[in-house]
Amino acid sequence: MKILLRLLMFVPSVVYFFWLITVSSVVSTIYILAFMIPYKQRYLIARLWGYLSVLGLKLCCFLRCQIIGRENIPTRPFIVFSKHQSSFEILVLMSTLGPTSWVAKREILRLPIFGWAFGMSKPICLDRKAGITAVEQLNQQGQQALDEGRNVLIFPEGTRKAPGTKPHYRIGGALLAEKTGYPILPVAHNCGEFWPRLSFFKWPGKATLIFGPLLETKGKKASEINQQAQEWIEGRMEEISNPSRWNR
Repeated sequence: MKILLRLLMFVPSVVYFFWLITVSSVVSTIYILAFMIPYKQRYLIARLWGYLSVLGLKLCCFLRCQIIGRENIPTRPFIVFSKHQSSFEILVLMSTLGPTSWVAKREILRLPIFGWAFGMSKPICLDRKAGITAVEQLNQQGQQALDEGRNVLIFPEGTRKAPGTKPHYRIGGALLAEKTGYPILPVAHNCGEFWPRLSFFKWPGKATLIFGPLLETKGKKASEINQQAQEWIEGRMEEISNPSRWNR
């Protein structure tokens, strides 16, 4: 049965692969050519990439995502703490949030066209092997981004984790929140149950992504901030996760 299901999803996944490659190439090229346009207006092109990528999942793979808690997204700058399970949530968050500096690994910048476009979106690209230097870089560039009116998006677990994996939240994002005093917008989702990490297959259905209430950080220590964010996110994960989908 498992093999049959994978065969049924192979063609939609192939179609979406070419959809995503085409959309990414075209939109990235437009983004690069629009380098003279002010950043906030140019970021709308990046959001278009996210929107078209999510639309492709719906049309090709019958996969969509319901978003809960849009009203919790503030108009002032904030730090996003998001669960990280797959590429799916990246697309959803890109299509939903305003101008945002994404914290990512430096290797992304080496990708042709897409990496060049990503580098123009004012990301915070870290060398994971740099240790304390990476934390200092996150604090410095994160402070600058927030003060300039951009949000900062952090995956506190670092890399993508398969659904059901024991969580481990790194302290870097919480240190940024302690230093700057900007609030945290927690995000929980089960996107990895429909587009598993490192998997070619996308499964039809409806994922859930929840924006939680803002977590104020002024006057709090990083350890307290990290714990509070983890408790909220993991609490929602228990509500929306479905273990029967983890090993598809």
